[in-house]
Amino acid sequence: MSRRLCAALLVLPIFVVLVPSMLPMVAAGAAQATAVPREAMTLLLTGPENLAARPFDLRVAATPPDFPVDVLPAGAAVQVSAGGDRVAAVVAALMRFASEDRSAFERRLQQAGWINPMQPMGFSAPAAQSRIVVCRGDLFAAVSFAQRGEGGTWVRASVVTDTARSCVARPQATASSVPVPALVPPAGARGGHASLGGTPEAMYSSVRLETRQSVAEVAAHYAGQLTAAGWTIEGRSSEAATMAVTRLRTSSATGERITGLLVVTSLDGFTQMDVLFRIVQPAVQ
Repeated sequence: MSRRLCAALLVLPIFVVLVPSMLPMVAAGAAQATAVPREAMTLLLTGPENLAARPFDLRVAATPPDFPVDVLPAGAAVQVSAGGDRVAAVVAALMRFASEDRSAFERRLQQAGWINPMQPMGFSAPAAQSRIVVCRGDLFAAVSFAQRGEGGTWVRASVVTDTARSCVARPQATASSVPVPALVPPAGARGGHASLGGTPEAMYSSVRLETRQSVAEVAAHYAGQLTAAGWTIEGRSSEAATMAVTRLRTSSATGERITGLLVVTSLDGFTQMDVLFRIVQPAVQ
């Protein structure tokens, strides 16, 4: 072959023809693009709903129709989901999900109308469990978290539709006619148990926190939740960085004037705080 002919061949366009024997290889490459991690599939089919024993539709990178996506944390990338008769579950991936992210997620659930049926009104302790159980109307959701093998966090959210159950919060011990919301801790806070008690004329809710926020910031955080629930701030006082007192008022279901005192006290002058909310209503005649 002459040099001139070889040069001409080098500049000719090259076309690739797929023969039938190559098609399986192309199909395999396309299938790999939508592969679901084994961890995600295991989480999807493992749960109290027993999805593996039910007929369901499997979806990759998508949620089932009418799935309430607000039960997933912000930024969650859906990997796989399954939807069947009145039951649906979604597994999504999160690159980062620290304690402050969980606190923000729980506040967002509350704002979206989801309630914890096992949590009484008043303070809740910073979350230490890996599972969140909430409900809204006839929807009952469970959100759990697990570590991803490649880094980050798996989140699994399952939703069951059950018209035979009632979605109601656990009743308060006292002051049942007073609007007291579930008071969610500040982002990143750690701490011990929350408590609730009192008499027919007065009740209290308290919690011990460990947080890097100031006394004023913690007081503003809880006061914001109370005002969103219908309370009005009457006044504030503080003693430097050691204590903050907020006086609030509202009305009971029967129109009686109710007084609330939110007291945040620094215990060690740095990170440990005691938070108390005391409600006083007129004595029953």
